[in-house]
Amino acid sequence: ANLQTDDLKSASTEALDVKDAAYVDGMVAQKACALLKNLSERKKPFFLAVGFRKPHLPFCAPSRYWDMYDPSDFPIASSETLPECAPEWVSRHWTELSGYTDISADQNLSQEQVNRLQHGYYACVSYADAQFGKLMRALRETGLHDDTHVIVLSDHGFHLGEQGLWTKFQNYDLSTRVPLLIRKAGQDRGFHYDGVCELIDLFPTIVELSDLHLPEGLEGKSLVPLLKTNGKVNPEAYALSQFPRPREGVRYVGRGDIMGYSIRTSSWRYVRWEDSQTGALEAEELYDLSDGDLERKNVIKERPDRAKDLRSKMTRIRHQKGRGI
Repeated sequence: ANLQTDDLKSASTEALDVKDAAYVDGMVAQKACALLKNLSERKKPFFLAVGFRKPHLPFCAPSRYWDMYDPSDFPIASSETLPECAPEWVSRHWTELSGYTDISADQNLSQEQVNRLQHGYYACVSYADAQFGKLMRALRETGLHDDTHVIVLSDHGFHLGEQGLWTKFQNYDLSTRVPLLIRKAGQDRGFHYDGVCELIDLFPTIVELSDLHLPEGLEGKSLVPLLKTNGKVNPEAYALSQFPRPREGVRYVGRGDIMGYSIRTSSWRYVRWEDSQTGALEAEELYDLSDGDLERKNVIKERPDRAKDLRSKMTRIRHQKGRGI
């Protein structure tokens, strides 16, 4: 294989027969549990942010988490090609996956490599989940459980070959959708919410949950009202995202000749690609996501009415709030 020789990152996966604390996330969990014990003894309000690295690349986790999955169970991605009528530059890869010693510079993967990466991702998810479980047990053991709000989130999603794409850096659902769990202190039961919200909503949410003064001028909105809806979806809710693309070749993260802006509602995704310097329109995408599937076909020409509505909404939001300008 044509492997890159500069700035190699070692292998993209690893499965060692070691304890959880042999890797960083296990160490973080140990430290966080010790902090919870100390905080419980102080009997004062606290805010504790705990960050786990997995399932970020490289996919390294103790072997017992790999053993939870049979690699033959991982199917070929349901869609290995870009959405129909999508702009060509969407497929241009960035450099996150390349640079590992077992990944070729052109990022062409064999089916064996695909299965290994999928296996490693799932192993790392279970490893991270186990570390979170330790925190929840520590909350109960220290007596903090009933008086502590708990919020779980991720910073981005991930492609594992679906739509012919890998890692993140896309304006599609698998890159922009993240897990978000909110448990209000004393809450006995929960519900699943299928609507749309944004991570910028978390700060005002935490402030309101903590009965603190909410500063003026915040762009995000508290999600506390959603905790009282029992899952009823607001069809007017939206989420914005953006990420650039080069006109040619491969560029590093943050550098792009073309900027893609996306607005996601409960049923649709509209993506607008603009020249990063002039703002001139380069291309548009529109996807019907009402069936819960991934972006399959760009229907920008078939649904001009829906495109017009979302285009106007995105423009209004960007200019009112100064986002992505």
